[in-house]
Amino acid sequence: MADPGTDGDPSHYDERYIGTSDNGGVHINSGIANHWFYLLVVGGQNSDPVYASGEDVIGIGLTEAEQIAFLGFTALPADATFCTARAATIAVAGAYAANVADAWDEVGVDVALCGN
Repeated sequence: MADPGTDGDPSHYDERYIGTSDNGGVHINSGIANHWFYLLVVGGQNSDPVYASGEDVIGIGLTEAEQIAFLGFTALPADATFCTARAATIAVAGAYAANVADAWDEVGVDVALCGN
């Protein structure tokens, strides 16, 4: 989760796999959401210097992050997208909504892509 690139997985939406293998990259692309979760827990910047924003995400710790991820992700429909996941996790984040949004921004699932 700290650096999905070490396993050959993307840490940023712009690097996502869009081919037909791995059911369209369902496992490969999980590196993006995994890295979002890591940044939400511990803070920091994207592990790939090409995509690091220069501003640290402020981590919120494991307890709060796991609750947000659980509540947000378990509410997702079967055809959810990264943007749906962003919206769902922000919606349940309460006081941590800005931290959640910042972590999504750092992995490229941002307002420019999603509109929220």
